This record gives sequence, structure tokens and C-alpha cells, in this order.
Amino acid sequence: MDRIYAWDVKRERIVYRIPGQTLDDGREDSDLNPVWLPAEADELPKGVEIEDLREIES
Repeated sequence: MDRIYAWDVKRERIVYRIPGQTLDDGREDSDLNPVWLPAEADELPKGVEIEDLREIES
């Protein structure tokens, strides 16, 4: 499954989501209700920098 990365401007961190994924707590990630999880810079795809990420508020 492909991860979608973003920059959480509220918490100042990298986050990701996997559309369609159901988490252990029962939440399902969808376009209408995205579930953003914390990520590290070294997890970003090769060639992608923090400045390239779209900004979100989770």
C-alpha cells in the first residue's frame, strides 16, 4: 500500500496515511476521514524533501 505523506503544521511534524487502511483501534482511513500517523524524515521516498510535502492540520 502506498503511503501519502504531509507536513502537520499544527504539530510541526511529518505524518502519513494509507487510504483504505483499518487501524487496530477500528478507525478506517478514507478521503473524507483521513487518519494521519507520525513519520520520520528518513521514511520519505527518495528525492522527497519536507519542503515538498503538502501542509495539513491534523
